[in-house]
Amino acid sequence: MAVTSFRPISIVSGYNVTGAATASAALSDDSDSSFIRRTSNDTTTTSTLRFGTFALTSAQLVKQVRLRARVKNDESTSKVTFNLTTRTGGVTYSAPAYQVKGVKTIQTFTGPWFSTPPGGGSWLQTNIDNAAINVTDYAPVAAARAYIYELFIDVDVVNRPTATI
Repeated sequence: MAVTSFRPISIVSGYNVTGAATASAALSDDSDSSFIRRTSNDTTTTSTLRFGTFALTSAQLVKQVRLRARVKNDESTSKVTFNLTTRTGGVTYSAPAYQVKGVKTIQTFTGPWFSTPPGGGSWLQTNIDNAAINVTDYAPVAAARAYIYELFIDVDVVNRPTATI
């Protein structure tokens, strides 16, 4: 099992950046002093983050994919969700949301492995190229916001089975 981790490469709107020049840098620097945080105190904010990619060889296939996030909340009522998405044939498919609520210390949360992409089928190069995470920070009260420190997509690649005849 060879797991490759990808970090965000896209620009994030609706979030302030602290401790880094860009949101992508803040979410990719392995630092607990840089993070993104919802800009508005009282508006639920969703942003889609795109990720880097790699080329599968003809001898490889994707076994499974998951998301990971390092995050903390301001308040016990703070809630942020993460959805792994892919875009295939002009349609965006979304996996079930992974929710983090009321965690007041920085923790790493690991979503479940998905052996098939959202929308079904097998993980293909196009699914990996179009993988993204939707981040939604909810606004139950003005001060309840999440701090998002790191964001990853992990791709588990294995060798294709071979048969000798």
